[in-house]
Amino acid sequence: MRTRDFGDYHFAPTGVFRQPDEAAANGPWDYVIVTTKALPDVSDDSVLVAPFVSAGTAIVLIQNGIGVEQPYRTRFKDTAIISGVTVCSAEQVEPGVVVQNRWTRISLGPFTQGKGGPGTATEADARTREFAELLGNGGIKDAEVYDERMLQMVRWHKIAVRAFWQRRGVGVIMTLIMPLSHLLRSTLP
Repeated sequence: MRTRDFGDYHFAPTGVFRQPDEAAANGPWDYVIVTTKALPDVSDDSVLVAPFVSAGTAIVLIQNGIGVEQPYRTRFKDTAIISGVTVCSAEQVEPGVVVQNRWTRISLGPFTQGKGGPGTATEADARTREFAELLGNGGIKDAEVYDERMLQMVRWHKIAVRAFWQRRGVGVIMTLIMPLSHLLRSTLP
């Protein structure tokens, strides 16, 4: 990897497990970080992390999309869930080489399904702050903490911006900006 923030380095994990059960046996885990492609309408991936979740575990979802938290909240009713939205200016320039072009930002917030909010303190709020602090201690300068509502606003903002910059998304962003009736009048013959 060639990064602006951490210099050039070769990533070598400290542990690799062949099967989820093998990894689960090495717990308990303080955090389970999920960075898979989120397709909640296609599959419920929360089942994959079940072996890793125990009392005291927080689930960190760093996934794009809307509603990515719900399958996890349904399966893990009493577990702290941290929702994350990230923007990373990076590209793979050749096989095995990733370059960080500019900055990377991660926005974090609790997902309590409305149980938290301004003036309330939940375990998910505390775990979100703790996780952001761990990232900061590791050199991640742009870890921002939001309350639940504002994190969802950050999520929608990212989707709107991405839609604007992707060819197929132009219609989506236009729907967000102008009334549907005006959009239909301007596109129908």
